[in-house]
Amino acid sequence: MSRFKHYIKAHALLSFFSPALGLYYAIRLGDKKYLRVFLLIFVTIYGSLFHTSFLGDGSRHWARVYDHYQYLEFQVFWEELIAIVSFKPLPSTNADVYIHLLSYFIGGVLNVPDLFFVCVAFVFAYFYSGTMVKLLSYVDWKSQYNKFYLLFFLMLFILWKAPGSMQTVRTWTGMYVLLYAVISYYETKRRKYLLLALTPPLIHVGFFALAIPIWLVLFTGFRNPKVYFIIFLVSTLASNIVNQESLKQNLSQTELGASKVNAYHVDDERADIRQEQVENIAKKERFYKDFERNKIHHHVLTFIIIFIFLILSNRHFGDIEKTLFSYGLAMASFSNFLTSIYAVHNRGWQIAGFLILALMVIFLSKNNLKSFKFSTLKIKLPLSLAVILMTPYLLFLLSDFIYKTSVYVAFMPIFSWINPDMAINIRGFIDLFI
Repeated sequence: MSRFKHYIKAHALLSFFSPALGLYYAIRLGDKKYLRVFLLIFVTIYGSLFHTSFLGDGSRHWARVYDHYQYLEFQVFWEELIAIVSFKPLPSTNADVYIHLLSYFIGGVLNVPDLFFVCVAFVFAYFYSGTMVKLLSYVDWKSQYNKFYLLFFLMLFILWKAPGSMQTVRTWTGMYVLLYAVISYYETKRRKYLLLALTPPLIHVGFFALAIPIWLVLFTGFRNPKVYFIIFLVSTLASNIVNQESLKQNLSQTELGASKVNAYHVDDERADIRQEQVENIAKKERFYKDFERNKIHHHVLTFIIIFIFLILSNRHFGDIEKTLFSYGLAMASFSNFLTSIYAVHNRGWQIAGFLILALMVIFLSKNNLKSFKFSTLKIKLPLSLAVILMTPYLLFLLSDFIYKTSVYVAFMPIFSWINPDMAINIRGFIDLFI
């Protein structure tokens, strides 16, 4: 224990000077609890280094803390909270309970708006670190199996919803809360995690829809990938004939629902306009951004799902693999049935992709592909094709990561804390030498 405390103090000091190096040594140590502590520290520091010049969507949430929540009276805050839970949020406030509470605490109670993303990062980091450490603990790091494929899918998995995704504040924080609850319940069967799994709609109202397939698998306890795969095939083939207009009308019965659906719904005319914009922008941008914008990776994930079911699931699928596959199939099927509600469809596939990639990493680490009959034709060829097809999206994720990541995460974050105007992302730093 004394040795553990010694490492904690030394690595905490190291993380202050170099968060990336502190995390590296925590990984090298190989202790799950220790790694989670320093992954939490790393991600919290990561969020503290955000700057509006490369922050993205989160900048408007941050600005609202200054414009509305600073010095806000409790009575006003409470009336706004009642409006939010009544699905009638006021135009001047945030539309979700989580960010309303957090913004009021930072701006109205503490009166330190500059700490907004530090608190966002800490909440995100708690559930992100728990989810990642739990899932990666099922990987057999000593097996030395399938090094190339394992490395590729591991990189894809880690970058899929990397710490930079916290800049949306709500959506991916909600995802990690949901998945942390699911994995924790799988491991412990403690009821508090069932309650935790019900909280994501408080973080983002969209989880009233997005969490439905996860809740169905979680609360029914039904884990039969064959049944979910059949549903997935039906969803893939029949998604275009579902009465999306009727669904849209049902979801638009409240003011909040109407505003969200109108923002998310993609009818034929808007889809045509969007496609034209894609084609115009693609002429000016790199090919991997065009790849992401056209959501080609969703089709590649469909190919990977079919490959997993037909080839991999018949051999050496443990309980964790069956569980992840069931959740992933349920989420992907749900997303396929909601193609016209763009944000739900896209975000649902992002969650499904995270689960499928976790499954791939775990499976590849535990099974020697050479032991499979006709492995070159049945396994290595489809896997190689998946790697080739997913490489543009991996490049997109890497590009997104270096854009959202401050260079000070590697060395001396205190410089950025003292003088936020010194903030620079990795891409900007690289541009200095080009």
